[in-house]
Amino acid sequence: MKILMIGNSFSEDTLTYAAVAAASAGVELYGANLYVGGCSLEQHLSFLATGEAPYVLQEFRGAEPKHELHGFTLGAALRHADWDVITFQQVSTQSGLAETYDLLEPLYATVTKEMEGRPVRYAWNMTWAYQNNSQHKAFANYGNDQETMYRAILDAVDQKIRPRGLPVIPCGVAVQNARAVLGDCLTRDGFHLSVTAGRYTAALTLLFRIVGLDPERVTFRPEGLSPEDAALCRAAVTAAVAAEEHR
Repeated sequence: MKILMIGNSFSEDTLTYAAVAAASAGVELYGANLYVGGCSLEQHLSFLATGEAPYVLQEFRGAEPKHELHGFTLGAALRHADWDVITFQQVSTQSGLAETYDLLEPLYATVTKEMEGRPVRYAWNMTWAYQNNSQHKAFANYGNDQETMYRAILDAVDQKIRPRGLPVIPCGVAVQNARAVLGDCLTRDGFHLSVTAGRYTAALTLLFRIVGLDPERVTFRPEGLSPEDAALCRAAVTAAVAAEEHR
C-alpha cells in the first residue's frame, strides 16, 4: 500500500513508524509525507497558486531510514507514485478552529481533479491536543488547556469533516486515550509526539484505520518503549478506532 500525507511535522510524527510497524506484521507499506514545517491548509493552497516547490518528500519504507527528496510541488508529489490513499490535515495551531477547515474544499478539489481516474481513497488525519504544560504560543487559542483544545478539535472535525464523508484517522483520540493511562507525557516538546509512545500510538492508529492492520499483529515497538506501555498504546488505538468506526 502507498500512502501520501499532505501535511507537516504532525504527519511526520504519524508516519514515522508506520512502515516498520506494518512490516513487522508482514504488510508492505510505502509512506510519504509531503512536508513543510507548520504548513496549514491555507499555505498548501498558497503554494499551489504560486507554483512554488518548497516541499520535502519524506519517504518511509520498512525498517529503512527516512529518505528525503527536496524541491517538490504538490503536483509532483501526486504524480510521484500510484497512491492508494491520500490524507489531509490542518496545522495544529488551527486544528480546533472550525472556520479554518473551509479551506480544505479548494485543496481537496485540486487534488481529486489531479487524481481523476485513479482508484485513490482520501482521509483526514485528526491531530492531537498539546500537552497541558505546553509553551506553544498558539496554545492560548484554547486557554492553555488541553481538554479545551481536544474538544475543539473534535468539534471542528464533527462540523467540517464528517459531513464530507471523509474517513477520519483518530490520532487525536488515540493520543488522548493513551494519556489517560500513561500520563501527560506523549509529546517531546509540548506538541510534537514523543519518539516512543507518541509516535507509536499515531502510527498504529493510521495503520488500523486505513490499512485495517490490527495493532495486536504488530510486533515492532520503538527502542525505549516497554512491552507494558506498548500494550497500553495498542489498547488506546483499538478503542479510538472502534469508537470512530461506530460513529
